Amino acid sequence: MLRLVFPIPIDLFQIYREIHRPAPTLRKWISFVHFRRKINVTSELRRDQEAGALSYCSFGTYPSGYHVQYKQLWRTRMLRGLPAYEWWRLPPDEVFLRAYVFNYTNTEAFMNGDADTLKVEEVGPYIFKEKLYHENPTFHENGTMTYTAVRKLIYLPEMNTLETNATILVPNMAVMASASYLAEAPFITKWGFNMMVRRAGSKPFVNAQVWDYFWNFTDPLFDVLASIAPALVPTKNTGILHTVYEDFTDNVTVFTQPSNGDFKFFKIDQYNGSPGLNKYENPKCDSIQGSTEGVHYHQRVNRNDTIYYLRKTICRAVPLRWKNDMLVRGIKAYKFILLNNTYDRPEVPEDECYRDPSYPILPSGVTDVSPCYYS
Repeated sequence: MLRLVFPIPIDLFQIYREIHRPAPTLRKWISFVHFRRKINVTSELRRDQEAGALSYCSFGTYPSGYHVQYKQLWRTRMLRGLPAYEWWRLPPDEVFLRAYVFNYTNTEAFMNGDADTLKVEEVGPYIFKEKLYHENPTFHENGTMTYTAVRKLIYLPEMNTLETNATILVPNMAVMASASYLAEAPFITKWGFNMMVRRAGSKPFVNAQVWDYFWNFTDPLFDVLASIAPALVPTKNTGILHTVYEDFTDNVTVFTQPSNGDFKFFKIDQYNGSPGLNKYENPKCDSIQGSTEGVHYHQRVNRNDTIYYLRKTICRAVPLRWKNDMLVRGIKAYKFILLNNTYDRPEVPEDECYRDPSYPILPSGVTDVSPCYYS
């Protein structure tokens, strides 16, 4: 139904900080280099990520000609005022979201039984910018830092050529979601649901403006259901982007100090106060420890590393693996990607753990993210 694309252009970001001290004059240059990453999330669930190197180097020179090499602890230390901290606090990356919707063109024929399949036409892209803020940092004695990550979406009129008030014919989320929820219910329950649909005057397909379909999509059926069984209606607004960004604020605890080692640098220790998402019964599937939110990566990245990337919209930590070396403006970098089989069903059905056991098994390439939104 919706294709989301998050492109971030590969670029080189450098910050130089110069600190002057009294005689003997000492200058320290601390340079921070980070290759921006490129992320593509499509309906085929493929993603490319340019995961670059994160490094610090510091050195000093005295007028007498002595060379001072500072300890490597500078390389991984997060301190207020230093380039790494300031870059992390307000990341300069421009993350663009390109949203596509499908306009259904033969719903009447399909509902009357005159067509076997639905026909759709893709409409888009509608372009937004995602802004990430890191707030309320708290440093702990065990070498970790807890902060609040806030993501907000900003519409970019200057980059859009399509009208957001255009009308499209789309599935009615209220009817479709409720019918799906009651798919295995007894006949009498389904009969009662059909009566409520008629009472609300709801249709399986409705006309809606694109902006409302993104941000403010609702239906009278929700009011009827909420009056009878409030627990079955977690929200009355099923706008696609509203659902994603309504609660995109999370508390994250990461390792930041050299005492934890290079490999743990900026890896997640806790997410909203827990070592897991608390969404899946299998602890291995539920765990987020050792993953990253994609802003900083561990030190000394090499080709054999597996980088685990966490994002709420995919409701799990997914592995990124090295694909090839590449040059970015003349500097050697490693390209890490999400493997095409990441969302394949396991060969042994008992190993499947990213789903509700009461739900049918989805085909390979499709994953259920509802636990991160409606549970």
